[in-house]
Amino acid sequence: MKLSKWGEMLKRQGIVALVLTFMFTPNVVLADAGPSGSSVSDLAEMVKDLQKTVKNQNQKIYELENKLSTVKMMPSGQAGVVAMTDEEFDAKFGQSMKKQYAEASKWLKDLKFKGDLRLRYEGFGNHAGTGDTDRNRFRFRLRFGFEKQLDAPWDEEGNKDMTVGFYLASGSADDPTSTNQTFDSNFTGKPISIDRAWATYKPSWAKWGPISGVEVTAGKFANPFEQGSSKMVWDGDVRPEGIYEQINLHLYKDGDFNIDGYVLAGQFVLDESSSVPGDANLFAFQGGLGFQFATPLAKKPAKWLSAVSYYSFDDYDTDFGTGVSTTNTNLDINGDGKLDAGDFEVVELYNELKITPDNFLPVTSFLDLAKNVGSNGENSNAWALGAYLGSDKKQGEWKVGYEYRYIEADAVAATFNDSDLGDGFTDKKGHGFFGTYMLTDSLALGAAAYIVENISSVSQDNQQRRLQLDLVWKF
Repeated sequence: MKLSKWGEMLKRQGIVALVLTFMFTPNVVLADAGPSGSSVSDLAEMVKDLQKTVKNQNQKIYELENKLSTVKMMPSGQAGVVAMTDEEFDAKFGQSMKKQYAEASKWLKDLKFKGDLRLRYEGFGNHAGTGDTDRNRFRFRLRFGFEKQLDAPWDEEGNKDMTVGFYLASGSADDPTSTNQTFDSNFTGKPISIDRAWATYKPSWAKWGPISGVEVTAGKFANPFEQGSSKMVWDGDVRPEGIYEQINLHLYKDGDFNIDGYVLAGQFVLDESSSVPGDANLFAFQGGLGFQFATPLAKKPAKWLSAVSYYSFDDYDTDFGTGVSTTNTNLDINGDGKLDAGDFEVVELYNELKITPDNFLPVTSFLDLAKNVGSNGENSNAWALGAYLGSDKKQGEWKVGYEYRYIEADAVAATFNDSDLGDGFTDKKGHGFFGTYMLTDSLALGAAAYIVENISSVSQDNQQRRLQLDLVWKF
């Protein structure tokens, strides 16, 4: 509203007040007047008073309008005041607001909230040897949290070298391979637990020679070893606890041919115990090479990843029966709380190839091999292969895939491998079929089917057929 309009509005309000005074006040006076006619003189006095009041009111309106006109006048030292245009006033106002809320704006700038909600139908059939009937259940998964980039206190250049994060998730806190929550228990409330809580340091100065980046992360975090592995070894919901270090390398570049690499080490806590034999830990190592090279099939370069991993489970076997909280187990035929494998020293070789042919969908294939070299028995081998066609990033895109896994009883730690194939138990072999369609950029429709068999007759019988239908929102 312009300043001159304020004055006009005040004048109109004064006139209205004056009219209302004339309308009602004289009638009251005349009604109270006596027969002597003194009401006439009284009315004359009232008119004089009203004229004086109107004069005073106009003077006040004039003074108020002059005061309002100084709203857009800013001090300029001893030179007095300088009038500003509307544009100059808006700019000054914006600067004042920005300064006032600078700290809040600075804190919110690098803060990111993320999450997802998945609704799932799951059906089971053909429970070989258990005597169970077919089963149906409905589940949901909810995850939500934030990540915040921060300045390192010793970095004077203001680089965002540090990241902290915190995520919550649904599901049982005792299951490391699932954050699903089943609809059950007569409408009771469902638990929420800490899914991740971590801090990462990526020093911007740690780049020299072939080293392109360094990362150190501590807390409870997303599994860094998934990049060079498959679900045969790691379920996607596993969140290791401890610390890991990673060095990224840029080794070679010549036109369309690039070689990158990385070295990864992790020191993770499985169980803290004051009893014999003590704590159970996992020491993990992984090294990978990534190749990018031109092919006659596509303008985009093909990508090949080859990674070798070594997982040393310290006291995982002897402490398994008393300390480590698990859902699934490897074989313990004697039932003495000690696994038949003895030690778990798992070596894994993972290979993945991605090609995007011209005018066609991207194709990704992988081959994963693993062996428990610390096992006392012969059931120590595992392998998996699979292929995926398409992409599931944007609205209208779709992706389908197939995997086959063969996991002997003592090949990998059953506490942490994929919980969907054979309920996560080892001594299983089977097929997995997958499909996803993006209804929107943030809403996906998915399906998965598993057909699983036992490798040996000593294994626990589990669901041999499984169907999953998902609806997933990402936000």
